[in-house]
Amino acid sequence: MKVKNYKAAAQILLERIQNRIRWDIRVSNSDVSIKVKNGVVTLNGYFDKPYRHAAAVSVIKTTEGVVELKDQSQVVDDYCRTDKELETLISKQILTLPLLPGEWIDVDVCDGVVKLEGLVFRPRLKAFAARASWELSGIKDCINLIGLKESLEEVEKSLKLEFSELNFLRLTGSEQNPAIF
Repeated sequence: MKVKNYKAAAQILLERIQNRIRWDIRVSNSDVSIKVKNGVVTLNGYFDKPYRHAAAVSVIKTTEGVVELKDQSQVVDDYCRTDKELETLISKQILTLPLLPGEWIDVDVCDGVVKLEGLVFRPRLKAFAARASWELSGIKDCINLIGLKESLEEVEKSLKLEFSELNFLRLTGSEQNPAIF
């Protein structure tokens, strides 16, 4: 019974740390590997900038329940990931977004430059996709070409208006002569 409580406590602390990192734009969970045992947190990973490393250390040290931090991570000036690896990591983040029918986002990476394309109804999704890119170590630039569609309410109004116009044409017999519009 004690083992289950220990594992549950370690899992809760790990999730707490990962959640705090998730909301910190300076660092990404994809940059780190974290292990927890008895409140002692071991940090592994590679960072391309010292500020990313400092952010990860700060987030972990200030998380409630952390007794000690063993930092085994490294800052590597010329650290880079392959384009395929970056594309995969960003795509995984995009898959967590609650996209509605009709919304889509594509990711392409070439020489560390991310190109985002797609259409979304909600501006925050466009911003989140760019943020998911920028927070990864190894990104040189992000070109956000995601367009904004009309809101769902505007689309519904537009469809209702078109439907009303069609009904008017049918009722008045004007559908043969649409020049009246």
